[in-house]
Amino acid sequence: MENILIIGSGYVGSAFASGLAAKNSNVKIIALSRSKKALPDKIIQIHTDVLSPKLETSVSSAIQPNEQLKIVYCVSADSHDEQAYRMAYVKGLANCIKALGSFNVARLVFVSSTGVYGQNNGEWVDETSETCPTSFSGKILLEAENLALSSQFNSSIIRLGGIYGPGRVHLLQMLNRGEIPHGNKNQYSNRIHRADCAGAISHILFLENTNNVYNGVDSEPASYAEIANWLGSGTQHIAANELKLSGKRVRNKKLLTSGY
Repeated sequence: MENILIIGSGYVGSAFASGLAAKNSNVKIIALSRSKKALPDKIIQIHTDVLSPKLETSVSSAIQPNEQLKIVYCVSADSHDEQAYRMAYVKGLANCIKALGSFNVARLVFVSSTGVYGQNNGEWVDETSETCPTSFSGKILLEAENLALSSQFNSSIIRLGGIYGPGRVHLLQMLNRGEIPHGNKNQYSNRIHRADCAGAISHILFLENTNNVYNGVDSEPASYAEIANWLGSGTQHIAANELKLSGKRVRNKKLLTSGY
């Protein structure tokens, strides 16, 4: 039986856990979060914090250290500030790596963000492109990626774009008010549906041979002007100057080539 530990059962983690439970009867799924989540009964829930000094003991209550274990780390920060990001992604991950060091970990998948790419002139980027984040969030996530890859575990990274799906209506509400995110209709947006987030994570977790880093985005980036017009927001067509598009365009070819 496969043993899967999901650290972080939020918007993506809960979808991944529920999908895994529905499709795999021969898998023991352990979901770690600070509070009880609405998950299928077959999922074992552990309620603790990633920074807890008793994390090893908590996980040991559900799985023996000698049993093979695969881990998905997909936490989210409490708020969008530097301290919250560092606690969730760097210190939290470091504590988990230390606490689970005695376990038989076959693979660790760390869920990161395309924010680690800092390109901003409409360039196409892939997993071989320079990572030069300008935001504190991108810098901290890149630090966490390096922490995972330098650990004793066989680690893979998936860099997700902007996540959309059920309940995510903030962008739609902004466009309905006639607002453009970041105030820039000419900026590229790289997105991915929650179902594809869960599917891609599962795909990477069970691959026999993995490469270190994968981008998780839809196949075609779009400017915010294109998104607004597609949604039919407002009464006036929003024009974008194709010669002045900013941001980056993220390729997903590596993930697709791997079989997803």
